[in-house]
Amino acid sequence: FTSKRGFVVSRQPYLLKSIIEEAYDFTQQNPLEPTVALRVDCPNGFWVMTDRDKLFRVIYNLMFNSARALLMAPHPREIYVTVRDEDKQCVIRVSDSAAAIDVPEGMIADDGTIDMQALVEKSASQSSGLGLRIASDLMQALGGSLTLRRDDETVVAFFISFPQEIDNRNFHGYAEGPQ
Repeated sequence: FTSKRGFVVSRQPYLLKSIIEEAYDFTQQNPLEPTVALRVDCPNGFWVMTDRDKLFRVIYNLMFNSARALLMAPHPREIYVTVRDEDKQCVIRVSDSAAAIDVPEGMIADDGTIDMQALVEKSASQSSGLGLRIASDLMQALGGSLTLRRDDETVVAFFISFPQEIDNRNFHGYAEGPQ
């Protein structure tokens, strides 16, 4: 189908952990940059019905921004990805061991949610702003959302959320991707 923003979306079943690991591998292709470790908390055999290329791009953009932020960070240089199935929504939390993103207080709601539109506009002159805009648009095309929340004073995490159409508790898997 075609999304409201004109993206053609083709959903197939994929193992989510393989998409996450491939996005991470892609961020680590520059041998001149220090290695960043990936810590993934994703249930084995966790399937999602998604457009693989679009979800890959969203996860990759977030990991790429994290890897860049970690270049000057002290050790450990780590990206953390946690996956949960919450009330028929797949929720992917992406954060890293770098200092929190500098977010003006006016952009932070009482619940810790950060105004993504304002943040994208603030960083529009940087490639991270463009990457966030693309990621946000792709998540809308997938019927989901990309949000940013401050967990505490030092941790800012991105949350990717989209409908979880596969009940992994009673699912035994099948061949990944288009058949």
